Amino acid sequence: MKAQGDDDTVGAGETLLTYEPGQGFFLENVFDFTNEKVSAVGEYMPHKNAFNFYVTENTGELVGGNVRSLVRIEMRSSGASMWIAETFTHIDGKEVQVQQYRFTKP
Repeated sequence: MKAQGDDDTVGAGETLLTYEPGQGFFLENVFDFTNEKVSAVGEYMPHKNAFNFYVTENTGELVGGNVRSLVRIEMRSSGASMWIAETFTHIDGKEVQVQQYRFTKP
């Protein structure tokens, strides 16, 4: 999946979702703005028809200033040609949605 953007778009980049038998689901994001790679491991939640991913690097911050160890990414399908990815973090003890991306099939 690729999020398009212009040169000033912080969230533009590529997302790779993979599954390895016996190991589980993996998510890798490469952001065009910083050329940074962020990796996460995840699980499928059948009751929501969605995937939860947790960032594997516990130090540092993501591009919006969110502490990596507090970030959860939820991905779900919204029909045959669209995926939605939402990023959540903890602020003042509450989980808050901070981003949403929509990926569409051309």
